Amino acid sequence: MRRDKLNDKFIELGAILDPGRPPKIDKSAILIDVARMWAVLTRKHVDVEAACGLTKKPKAQIVDIDVADANNEFAAVEYVEDMYKFYKLAEVWSLKNTLAMEIVII
Repeated sequence: MRRDKLNDKFIELGAILDPGRPPKIDKSAILIDVARMWAVLTRKHVDVEAACGLTKKPKAQIVDIDVADANNEFAAVEYVEDMYKFYKLAEVWSLKNTLAMEIVII
C-alpha cells in the first residue's frame, strides 16, 4: 500500500516537471529532473534578489534596551506579568498547532 502511494507520487512529480508530455516512470530520471529544476530555480532566485538589490541590504542595528539594568537583579520583577502572558499565549499556540498536525496525520 505504502509503495503504491510512493510510486503514485513519483508519477505525479514527473507529470508536474514535464507538463504536456507523458509522465516518466523511471524514478532516477524524475529525481535528476527535480535536481535540475531546483538548480534553475535557485539561480533565478539569486538573480532576482540581485536585481532587486536585496543582497546588499544593510542589517539594522539592534539596540539593547536592557543594558542599563544588566546588573540589577530585580529589574525583571516589573516584567513578570508580561512574561507570564507571553508563555501562556505560546502554550496555547503550540497546543493548537499540535492538534492541527494530529488531525492532518490522522
